[in-house]
Amino acid sequence: MPHLHRRAALLLTVCLAIPVGPACASPNRTAALAGAALDGQALPPSGAIKSAQGLKLIKDLGTDLAILDVRTVSEFVGGHIPGALNIPVMSLEDRLNEIPPDRPMLIVCHAGKRAAKAYETLSKTRPGMTKNGLWYLNATTDYKTDGTYVFKDK
Repeated sequence: MPHLHRRAALLLTVCLAIPVGPACASPNRTAALAGAALDGQALPPSGAIKSAQGLKLIKDLGTDLAILDVRTVSEFVGGHIPGALNIPVMSLEDRLNEIPPDRPMLIVCHAGKRAAKAYETLSKTRPGMTKNGLWYLNATTDYKTDGTYVFKDK
């Protein structure tokens, strides 16, 4: 029996140290991600970010990063970042239950104005999200129907 306890402890240690899937999910994982580094640099503080920082977050955090697209449904259908959640900014307060509260999140739109408004709303209604990493893209984005996109600083 003691041998099995050591194996379970080792497995738990490995899962907490190197999360590799849902079986190793931990509530503290988000805090670790928020303190993680992007190529040796700390994650940017919550708030407005430029295009290079946005691209870096998407690349380095991958599926750990939630992407909230606050454009209209028709804009979203015309092209969006793959995996993004679409909640138009006008509906955000009514659909807060759909927002994952414990993941770092990047908010995008077309030119940054609606993303800034959504950031303000989420910062007020869910202040804990800024601790996990909550950013909005202060740039112009061109979305293509094939899932590609280009961020351009203003």
